[in-house]
Amino acid sequence: MRLFARVLLAAGVLLLAGNGLAGAAAPATTVSAGTAVNGESYWTVVAAPGAATTVHLHCEVANPTSRTETLAIEAVPGVQAPAGGDAYGLDTTGPASWVAGLPASVTVAPRTSRRLPFTVSVPATAGQGDHLAGVSVSTTPAAPPLSSGKDVAVVEHRVVIGLAIEVGKAVPAFQIVRASAPTEGRVVLTVRNTGTSWLHPKGTVSSSSRTWKASSGTLLPAATEYLVVPATGLAAGKHRISATLTSTGVTASWSTTVVVPGIPAKTPITPRGTVVRNPAAVTPVYWTILQFAAIPLATALIVVFLVFLLRRKPRTS
Repeated sequence: MRLFARVLLAAGVLLLAGNGLAGAAAPATTVSAGTAVNGESYWTVVAAPGAATTVHLHCEVANPTSRTETLAIEAVPGVQAPAGGDAYGLDTTGPASWVAGLPASVTVAPRTSRRLPFTVSVPATAGQGDHLAGVSVSTTPAAPPLSSGKDVAVVEHRVVIGLAIEVGKAVPAFQIVRASAPTEGRVVLTVRNTGTSWLHPKGTVSSSSRTWKASSGTLLPAATEYLVVPATGLAAGKHRISATLTSTGVTASWSTTVVVPGIPAKTPITPRGTVVRNPAAVTPVYWTILQFAAIPLATALIVVFLVFLLRRKPRTS
C-alpha cells in the first residue's frame, strides 16, 4: 500500500511521501496511511508494544523548476508549541532517532525527482502510546557576502511531513491545572496532557454572565499548553470562572476566582534620585563673581577716563 502526498516548498520543490510494507520485521507490524486535518498527508506506523519493529518507507523529492536545487534532509522530533498545536524541533532526539537511511542532503536536477528510502526502527523499549517525528526538507541558500557592511537576512524554506508512531493502545487523559485572566477580554487555561494519546481539547469557559468557546490544537503526551481563550466582555474586576474541556471521551474541569486587572491611569512622571552634573560643565564661584563685577568696574574706568579728559587744560605757548 502506498500513499503519495504533495507538499510545495516555497523554492518550488515538491516532497512526495510514500508508505510501503516491504521489509516489515514481523507479522504484527503494520503500516497504515492517514490524512491530516489540513489536507497534507503523513505516515502512520503501528507497532506492537514490547517488540522491536522495523518499517521501510520512502519519500520522493521532485523539482519542477528549471534550476538545480540542493536540499537538506533530516529526521526531526515532534514538539509541543507553547500556545497550542504540534511543531517540529531542530535536533535528532526521541522518535526522530528511530529514523535511519536518509541522506544529509540531496541535489535534484531540473524537472526530475529523487526517491529517498529510509527505515523506522521502533525499539522494544518504546513507551506505549503516541509518538511524533517527521522528515524535514529545507532549502540550503548560499551565505551572503559579509563585506558589504549591511545587515542581511537568509530565508530558509522548510517543510515537514509528519511521522505518527502508535505503540500499543494510547490512553487519553488530561487536566486543567490553572486559569488566569491577565488582561481584560482574555482567559488563559493551563492544560496538561497526563496520558499517552494525542488530544484536541474543546469546550467552554464561563463567567456569571457570559460563556466563551475554547478550542485547542494538538496536545502531545506529557506536554503542557497555555490555551488562550478570547473572552469578549470580560471587564476589570473579580470574576468566578469555570472551564470545561473534552477530548477523546475524557472531560476536565476547573473553577476559580480571577481578578482581572484594569488599565492603569496615567500618572505624571517625576524624577527620582540625585541629579549628577558633569564637573567639567560646572562654573566656578570666582568666575561668576568676576562676571557680575566686570560690568560696573568697566563703567567706572570709563567715567574716570572721561573726567580726566574734561579736566585736562590745553597748554598755552
